Amino acid sequence: MIKERLEILNKINEFAKDMPKVEFTLDDDYKILVITINPEIQETILITAGCHGNEPAPVYAMQKFLKIKQFPRNKRIILIPCINPTGFILDSEYNKEKININRDFKKESLSNEANILKKIIKKYSPKFVVNLHEDPDETNFYIWVEGESHKRQAKKLIQRLNVSYFKDKDIHGNQVKEGIILNSDKENSFEDYLIKNGIPNFCTETPGEWTIEKRIKINLDILKEIVK
Repeated sequence: MIKERLEILNKINEFAKDMPKVEFTLDDDYKILVITINPEIQETILITAGCHGNEPAPVYAMQKFLKIKQFPRNKRIILIPCINPTGFILDSEYNKEKININRDFKKESLSNEANILKKIIKKYSPKFVVNLHEDPDETNFYIWVEGESHKRQAKKLIQRLNVSYFKDKDIHGNQVKEGIILNSDKENSFEDYLIKNGIPNFCTETPGEWTIEKRIKINLDILKEIVK
């Protein structure tokens, strides 16, 4: 167990204590926190982090984002600061049952975490979803974009972040072009599940070869840009 990461989850709970939220308790008593900003508005953006515990920077960035409270007023934002708290605390790609959540979006999901995400999608019907990930083995930034109509927005996001990104590279059998992998075949992933339900989405990937401080900053910048 990484004590610092347990403290981060506690801080997230503290910063969200006066905000509308729902808690889902897992078998090991860790909780998945679902926070709602502007609950009275119907149009919804969902932002998730912490699917893989060995990709920690997005969760740290969520904690900072909740602390500074630079929230929009014109749209409902649903935040899931850490969908896999067990994996996050243990620095593991998997959950307690050794399941990779992001390959568990089959007709019948095995993990509680995937089933919770399905419930959230059904309840809020988001217009767009952003999943904050990291690629531990890479040196530059890139984005998986599911939904042709949002390719332009992804390009703008990359420009605003002012980061080094892959111009042309093969990653996991998918071609990155100008920082973007468009409409990939990520079978049984959350992104795959979303697009099958007609929900366009981004999956951002900060490179693990950067320092943790730089990765946290970039993920915080992504959060600020997405909610504008």
